[in-house]
Amino acid sequence: MFFLAGFVGPLVLFAAVASQVTDGSVPGWDGSLTRLLSKFGEPPVPTGTQRLVDNSTVLGAILFIGLLLVLAARKRFRDVLFVAAAVGGVAIFDPLFKSAFARQPPGDAEGFSFPSGSAMASMAIVAAVAFVVWSTRARWLVVLSGAAFVVAFGAAIVILRWHYPSDVIGGWCVAVAWVSALSVLARRGPAFGTLSQRNRGNAVDVGGG
Repeated sequence: MFFLAGFVGPLVLFAAVASQVTDGSVPGWDGSLTRLLSKFGEPPVPTGTQRLVDNSTVLGAILFIGLLLVLAARKRFRDVLFVAAAVGGVAIFDPLFKSAFARQPPGDAEGFSFPSGSAMASMAIVAAVAFVVWSTRARWLVVLSGAAFVVAFGAAIVILRWHYPSDVIGGWCVAVAWVSALSVLARRGPAFGTLSQRNRGNAVDVGGG
């Protein structure tokens, strides 16, 4: 069930979205949602939105590095490997997918837009952290606050006309599928060992008491 919900489901959704943008076209729902969100991007909102995205990117990088350092300090090296692989993997996928689809962004942003690398990275970080803390009391706090963050961040990059909503959805799908695949390896694969069991054993360390 977990495999279907976390891996197969996102890939099916990604395929459905990707099939509508392969020729560079903009599906009706995609254009309508872009125009709706763009109404929130009239001056002086773009400056504030740009600042929000920039600050969120910096904060995300700081939290990511901080998490790796904390896990390493606690000798949870398999968790370090898992989180690094989750984020590193999507960083590799991003240019490959963009080159394959070669979709132009809705605004003046440079490069290709599908799927959104920013949306992919934000979702990968949140999903990886959620897996690491899943056996602790902090899991729902991470899931709910993380979900709010990725949705707000995704809306912001659409408002700035860097991406279409379908770019964001595509990025989320890739990230969820990738982290889900890694989590299966983490539970069963020799490269990660029995990570889920180690999480249960270390629950007090991550859960804040």
